Amino acid sequence: MSAPAGDYFPSPVGGAPFSHDLVPSIIFAALYGLLSPLVIYRMTSKRTRNVMLIAAAIFALERIADFSIRAAEATIPRDRTSKGIVTYMQTTYSMGFVSIGQCFLVPLRCLLVNSASVATGATYKTFTGEHDYEPRNPVAARVDNTSASGGVSVLAISEVDPEVENRRHSYRRACLAASLCYYTDIALGTIAGSLYFRAISSQSTATLVQYLRYASTAISLILLFGMAGVSMYILYTKPSFSRPALFITINSLIITIPAIYRLIVMRFQTDSIVSTAPGSLNSPGSKATFYIFHIVPELVVTTHLFSINVRELFQAGPLAEFQGRSQ
Repeated sequence: MSAPAGDYFPSPVGGAPFSHDLVPSIIFAALYGLLSPLVIYRMTSKRTRNVMLIAAAIFALERIADFSIRAAEATIPRDRTSKGIVTYMQTTYSMGFVSIGQCFLVPLRCLLVNSASVATGATYKTFTGEHDYEPRNPVAARVDNTSASGGVSVLAISEVDPEVENRRHSYRRACLAASLCYYTDIALGTIAGSLYFRAISSQSTATLVQYLRYASTAISLILLFGMAGVSMYILYTKPSFSRPALFITINSLIITIPAIYRLIVMRFQTDSIVSTAPGSLNSPGSKATFYIFHIVPELVVTTHLFSINVRELFQAGPLAEFQGRSQ
């Protein structure tokens, strides 16, 4: 499908599937297919299932369908301009790496909350005395009947250090704000993808789609670099949490690669989805960079997410509630 004479619209990220897309599409569909048993195991096992991985699990299974469709399109030219398929492709490529990045936000929150007490070296304050005491935030209490005074019951009560609790609340609020930014980001990418086919025949819609794509990608890049920066700070300042901090740092930086790639190629425009002119993103070279810099990083990070028990690594429950060392 082509734009009106003299008009251009944003080139589709990933291009339209041609014959040279057949082999890589089959390979990636097979790789995600091989990953699917591990995904299903992590999401069904009582020991490993948790809400942190829901988005990544959906993404991994969806990619099997995505590359199966690309493989079919590579052999059926008429499907390359299908409105439904074009819209689906542009939407899923704009949202995929964002949803993976969002998966690291909950582990980061667990890491921040769990490491909050390390700054002061004490999570609890303990009060000991012979008088009645009503703690503001009691977490433990015991009666010692064998005190040195002989026969005097001593009540020892512990409560969470207010400074530590305030720090944890601040971390939770910051992560909530970041989560809202991610949802905004996903909404922008979804709108851009849903409007993409209309942009082919409408110059004003093409301009809007371009702005939305840039906004969505820029927001995701800022969030990913922010998450990597925070986890890197924990990595260097709190060595006891180096393993989970390194996990978030490495994967957050890897998943920035698709965002950077998109910022580079989204400047290109074309007058036809099936054009092979320079800037159409349909040449074999353009497809190679798409698979290397957009698809491979997503696969690497998704595999890494499901290759370990993130509940154990981040000391979280099945609903991603905090189950830290200090509890």
